[in-house]
Amino acid sequence: MKALKHSHIIRLKEVLETSDAVHLVMEMAEGGDLRHYVNSHGPLSEHKAREIFLSIVEALQHAHRRGFV
Repeated sequence: MKALKHSHIIRLKEVLETSDAVHLVMEMAEGGDLRHYVNSHGPLSEHKAREIFLSIVEALQHAHRRGFV
């Protein structure tokens, strides 16, 4: 498996396959998910939404340049 290292991409540690499911073991991400953030802090400001969006775009560009996307 090729490694993809970027600060905005959670690393996949292991893939476990059983007869009825595939389980992905991933590194722990600090801070929780976006839904939890919005539920705790209310709607995102335009500035915060742009900040998050740019982080996602950077990660996708990184993956694309390395042939993952």
